[in-house]
Amino acid sequence: RALSEAELVPGELLTLDLNFLVVNTGEHTVLIDSGMGNIVAGLQAAEIDLTSIDTVVLSHAHPDHIGGLLDENGRPRFSHARHILPRVEWDFWITNPSLGELLVSDDQREWLRSAPRSVFPAIRDRLELVEFGQEVIPGITVVEAIGHTPGHAAIELTSEGKRLLYMADAMTHAGLQFPHLEWVGGVDNWPAHSILTRRRLLDHDAGSDTLVMAAHFPFPGIGRVTKGDQPGRWHWEPIR
Repeated sequence: RALSEAELVPGELLTLDLNFLVVNTGEHTVLIDSGMGNIVAGLQAAEIDLTSIDTVVLSHAHPDHIGGLLDENGRPRFSHARHILPRVEWDFWITNPSLGELLVSDDQREWLRSAPRSVFPAIRDRLELVEFGQEVIPGITVVEAIGHTPGHAAIELTSEGKRLLYMADAMTHAGLQFPHLEWVGGVDNWPAHSILTRRRLLDHDAGSDTLVMAAHFPFPGIGRVTKGDQPGRWHWEPIR
């Protein structure tokens, strides 16, 4: 029934969008996550000069979030930019973890491991490891949102009294996970933490003017969270 209500068919491939942010603070041009390799086309479509990006903030190290950091020759695409990653996330991936806890195939595990293994050495000299709660530039703060990965972060943007929370992969499917917050993906390292993180983020922002953005919700992935008619229930109101 839940799949039907979300217009999904059991056994069919689930296709998700990839939404990322470029933020112009007036002093900095900041890219938040980099996609899987088609970031250049996206920036060009938005008329954003690749060379203007001076800061790259990464929510976590999955291939669909760090896969755009290197060019076709394996060199850093944003060669003049600071690259920012939660220290906890770095510490997890540099061990080349087995990922045995994930409900995915061995090929998928290797795909997940291969991205940080290839990307991290190439960007290490421009990579800055930060702590949760750290404001990396004025108005942009890395927020603890662990569960999807052990060092997964949400990114909080504030300006002139307004707030946007990019929750990255804390939630990946609005139609399934708002009615069923306990449903997690097979790629979540710590499912119990994923559920706790969702509840905390949603409870904090529900009913406020805060805009919320998710990497895999339907484009542009931005909306507001409202409280449901029962405690612990929330609704998604997308902005088209």
